[in-house]
Amino acid sequence: MRSGEDRRKADKEPSTEQINRRSTVDRRRANNNEYITFYVGDQFIGVPIYDVQEVLTAQTICPVPSSSKNIAGIINLRGQIVTVFNMHHLLEIESKDAAGDEEKEYMHVIVQGETELYSFQVDAVGDVVTIAKESLAPPPTNLAKQWVKCCFGIHHINNHMLAIIDKNPLIEWVKDDVKNIREEMLTVSS
Repeated sequence: MRSGEDRRKADKEPSTEQINRRSTVDRRRANNNEYITFYVGDQFIGVPIYDVQEVLTAQTICPVPSSSKNIAGIINLRGQIVTVFNMHHLLEIESKDAAGDEEKEYMHVIVQGETELYSFQVDAVGDVVTIAKESLAPPPTNLAKQWVKCCFGIHHINNHMLAIIDKNPLIEWVKDDVKNIREEMLTVSS
């Protein structure tokens, strides 16, 4: 008969089956990456899911008059000010409804930077997709300048080319705008 302490240890220690199941899941994760997908115009884009904090439906955006066209404005996310990137302008993608952009209800993919959150203003959010590392192809050599720095791979899904991007070059491109917005907000609040 086992003592109470032995039973507790036995209950806490995983079985061989649990260990095998975990290692299979870990191997699958090591060989696959998950991406959240979205559309900017007709471009199908994905970012690593670990970079995404959340996805929001249309938000009230407060424009920042002194910012560049790369910045759509700012939103208040539970008391935190989040800079909204105009992904159409930043990636030089033509908007489907160029005439009514101010009226369009965009979605927001919230990503974590080093010290703050940013919002990618997108037309629509797709699914989370799992892509095997070996099936991710390098980006084409004829990409436009802004894409060369942020696109690190492509993958074809249902006859659509998914461009996988890195958030960091995008954040780097607009860091001066973000800094100016922060300084302007401090000036207004004092």
